[in-house]
Order: sequence, then structure tokens, then C-alpha cells
Amino acid sequence: AAGHIRIGARVPAGDVLKAAADAIDEPKMVARADGSVIYWNPAFDTMFGRSESGPRAALEATVSGDPDAAQALFRLMRAAERGETRREDIRLRPSPSGRRPSWIRVAVRPFASPDRSAEGSNQETLAYWQITDVSGDKARESQKIGNLEAALAAFDTMPAGFMAVSADGTITHVNTSFESWLGHEPGALRAQGLKLADIAGDDGSGLLASLAAETEAERRMIDLDLTRADGRIAPLTLLVEPSPLHGAGGFTVTAIQRTARGNVGSGAHQEIRFSQF
Repeated sequence: AAGHIRIGARVPAGDVLKAAADAIDEPKMVARADGSVIYWNPAFDTMFGRSESGPRAALEATVSGDPDAAQALFRLMRAAERGETRREDIRLRPSPSGRRPSWIRVAVRPFASPDRSAEGSNQETLAYWQITDVSGDKARESQKIGNLEAALAAFDTMPAGFMAVSADGTITHVNTSFESWLGHEPGALRAQGLKLADIAGDDGSGLLASLAAETEAERRMIDLDLTRADGRIAPLTLLVEPSPLHGAGGFTVTAIQRTARGNVGSGAHQEIRFSQF
């Protein structure tokens, strides 16, 4: 018969888990609902410094003086007290040593202690704190946003109209050509924070959103007679394209003036006239 041979004394599971947590280079902390800390690993002291009052005080000192960071930590502490799960991304000030990350993701989640509470037979709820350095992720996100802003700036100088719309219909960008064709001063539409339905109507915004879901480019092109701010007609040809950069369901609208483009036959694209855009 097969069997198992154990060499040496059996090591308690708690000791194994503690040794594993001590070896992790990400800060970990376990605290009671009242905030008293019962465990933290060496990585916590490495990132935030050692405090005579404990790791929680070291964390509070790190975010002190920064209202946004302090508010984020307060929300996490309230969640821990209530036995709730919460996650916050917090930007940190540079440390004198230069070893502190610029961004951390702090997650707190409840779990039941294996020991019974002193008040009765119920298991005590503890809070597990996990802190991750997300500086690299934030830097890449910032670079991506910078690249997008540079691309949008280039669209401002192009002779075609361009508009970016998020999944909820908010106009996140519109270039000066599009604004001028609709009779608005440069930057006027962007400053108002409008939704597409505000300038295209519910039917128009719904139509353009549905075109973004079309798989064939020819079916995403449409002729629209749009009404300018002064009441005159602006005959435009619009090409609608899905844009993941503007969120799931987001899309862009590229426009050219039909007078500049010339007359096009019935072709593959649609022709619809709106009295209001």
C-alpha cells in the first residue's frame, strides 16, 4: 500500500503562512475592526517607514498633508470598520530616499478570524490590507492619455471635422473645423460639456451610435444636412467609427463638407436629412 513519509516535526500552518507573508515584497497588514493592527510584514516598514505607533500610523503620516490621499485612506478605514471591501488608488508624495512609489493601490477586504471573539461565540471579523505599487501602470496610462491628446491636437488642424463621443453620449472632443461648420466659436462646444443628443437630438445620436456598431465601413458613412447655430444648413458627410480609446461603446465622427467633396451618387452610403443637429 502506498503511503506518505514525513521527515521532521510538523510545522503549524499559521507559521508557514506568516513566513510566506513576511517574504512577500508587497506590504500586507491585518487589523481588527477598531483599527488595532495584529500583523504587518517587513515590506510595510520598507515602504512607509517604521513608526513607534505602528504601521497604520506610518501609513497615515505618509498621506498627511495631501487632502485627496488622506480622504482616500479615510474611506478605506471606514470600509474596514464596517467589514466592507474597498479599493483606492492613492498618489504619494516623493520620499527623501526616493524609494517610495508614486502611486499605490490599497485594497481592504474582510475575513473571519479563526478565533472566537471575546464577547461570545461569533467569529471576529478582521480586515486584510494589501498594498501594491502601481506606479508603472499609472505612467503607461498617462503616456497613453498624452498620446491621445497629441492625436486630438493634430485633428484640430485638419481640414475635416472630427468629434469623439464616449459610450454615454458625452462629447469628449470636437475640433475647430466641426465647430465652425456648425456656426460655433472655437472651443464653444467643448466648454459646454454637451452630449451628442444635445446637438443631434435623440434620433440623431441613436442613429450615429448604431452606425458605430456596423462591421462594414461603407455602412458607417452617412450624408446629413445639419442645422447650424444660425439656422442655415450645413451639408456634411459623416463617417462613424468605433473607438475603444473612448470606452466600450465609444465612437468617433469624421465629417467633410459635401460641397468640398463633390456630389456622390447613390453608392453605398446613406442619405438622411435632419432639421436639427
